[in-house]
Amino acid sequence: MAGRRSEYTRTNTRADRSLYILHFGQRRIYVGQTKDPKRRWGEHRRSGWAERPASMSLVLVAVNATEVEAEDYEHAIRLAAHWLGYAVFSQPPGLVIRRMTQLTWRRRWMAWKLLGKVRRVLRGATCRPPAS
Repeated sequence: MAGRRSEYTRTNTRADRSLYILHFGQRRIYVGQTKDPKRRWGEHRRSGWAERPASMSLVLVAVNATEVEAEDYEHAIRLAAHWLGYAVFSQPPGLVIRRMTQLTWRRRWMAWKLLGKVRRVLRGATCRPPAS
């Protein structure tokens, strides 16, 4: 999958989107968004993530939002996990986000609001695939 599209080429249409966490154990995670969680899980398993045991926590947050609005949630979840001491992977597998950039005050506020939910999801995560 190619890198992120610019804000000008992203869709402004609202759609149901799921934000999820891939949990790799040892306090390492990946946060993403999708309209089709089962398809996205398959893509992760076929790509470079396949060699890593993982669980996919679905659905951390379900929103009816544009792609840009859902990205705000992604950044907020990453920041909340970072605050909880988790290493957050980016793409390709193995790269850890060292600095939390692109954090507007809105994203920081959202991270604060989601902190408890992120903590509960990560505490209950085990390395298993999502239910079919």
